[in-house]
Amino acid sequence: MKYTLTPMTAELIPQIAALERACFSHPWTEEMLQQELWNEAAVIIVALREDGVVLGYAGLQTVLDEGYINNVAVAANVRRQGIADELIAAIGEVTLESADAVDAAQAALDA
Repeated sequence: MKYTLTPMTAELIPQIAALERACFSHPWTEEMLQQELWNEAAVIIVALREDGVVLGYAGLQTVLDEGYINNVAVAANVRRQGIADELIAAIGEVTLESADAVDAAQAALDA
């Protein structure tokens, strides 16, 4: 299966919110995800299939010089195929020193 890793965009939020509801008992809402688009201390990286379907995502929050992964989710029908591993690896490449976490995420994905 072919997919790419990309930073979250507004167009992907409904699919990510649906995945949240499928995976978690206390899911983030579309509004909460929308707020993360403007949060310079946050990055959400999405595994996006060629046809535009969200397969999974992982989120990173930074506080000062620390960061933590807040959520990792993969659609049930594509689990155990390495998607979560790749998402976590991409999150790990995000530099915490960057003033703009989204640019850092894109740079890590382009490398």
